[in-house]
Amino acid sequence: MTITAAFVVFALSHSILAADSVKAKLLSVLGERAYMYRFLYSVLSLVLIAVIYWQFPPDGQVLYRVASPWRWLMLAIQAIMGVLFIKTVIDFQGSDFLGYRSLRTRAATPEEHLNIEGLFRFVRHPLYVIATIYLLAAPDMTVGRLAWTTNIILYFWIGTFFEERRLVAQFGDAYREYQQRVPRFIPRLRRRRKQHSQA
Repeated sequence: MTITAAFVVFALSHSILAADSVKAKLLSVLGERAYMYRFLYSVLSLVLIAVIYWQFPPDGQVLYRVASPWRWLMLAIQAIMGVLFIKTVIDFQGSDFLGYRSLRTRAATPEEHLNIEGLFRFVRHPLYVIATIYLLAAPDMTVGRLAWTTNIILYFWIGTFFEERRLVAQFGDAYREYQQRVPRFIPRLRRRRKQHSQA
């Protein structure tokens, strides 16, 4: 099995377990412990990623090593992306993201709201954008790391189509309007430039 095949297996399992029909059956199986579904789903995802990492570590032949001062610039970019990632998870309400709130409230299907605050005002998937920039800013690149980076970015891009289909079904016109107003990955600068030119 190659790393790409491993990511395909991960993506399929991730999507299948998130499907409404499968989720309903699993909630039924869990019964009184249905509130654990979201947390178990997150744990399983992390375990699968750990297994892939163990089987396909991001090492191998070195493709390039960026020297100073550019190396420090790339490391600074990664540090900034790390801070932005944490901020966005907080904006996203990290407890909901990982399923902790369900464990705390013991609610199988906690009430969700459409989050369009923080960096979500500029792109619909800020966590994916931040993670992509972080990966591409790596000052050292090996064959294994390139394979990981490529597969993760593809997973992000393909996954957004399934994720947004679910969000449209959940939030309806509110999310459709959000889709029209806010880009998927690349922020729009035209409106801001236009406002400056008019001033």
